Amino acid sequence: MENDQLTSVAKLAAEQIAAEEKVAKLESELKAAKAALAHIQTNLLPSTMMTLGLLDYTLLDGSKVAVREHFRCPQLDDGPDDEKGEKRPLSERLEALGWLEGAGHGDLAKRVVTVTLGADASELAQELITLLRSHRAGNKLLIDQRRTVPWNRLAAFAREQLGQGEDIPLDVLGVSVQRSSKITQAKE
Repeated sequence: MENDQLTSVAKLAAEQIAAEEKVAKLESELKAAKAALAHIQTNLLPSTMMTLGLLDYTLLDGSKVAVREHFRCPQLDDGPDDEKGEKRPLSERLEALGWLEGAGHGDLAKRVVTVTLGADASELAQELITLLRSHRAGNKLLIDQRRTVPWNRLAAFAREQLGQGEDIPLDVLGVSVQRSSKITQAKE
């Protein structure tokens, strides 16, 4: 190899290192800027507007500021705890499902039946569907059955109940209400 080629490799390697450092610095700055934006959007501006009793406000330039509520909800089900710990503990999910049933809202939960078969079991799958449709008693199928309330259904329920002035146990249901501001800039 010629010396010029090696010099070219060294120069390009130095450029790559500089570019990687620049990207890392910009990513760090972007992360900090996003955190600052989130703090204003979800804390400072909504709390200031709520203190003033405002949900919407039009700025002098015609831009509109609005505060909206977002409901953060987990999916509720009576399935086993997951190994990753992403779900709420089973005892808490059962308490939430129990509260819904006891308060007359058990219809929010749907039954989900899952049967897992191998990829080459299309014939068995069809037989199983036929069997389930016939409702024959006494079959020995291994079927997973769960009650489940999807997060979006729970969020809609919480929004509706709170909108009607109902008192529901948000902590038991795992529901949190987050306010955030949105600015729609005026058209020029």
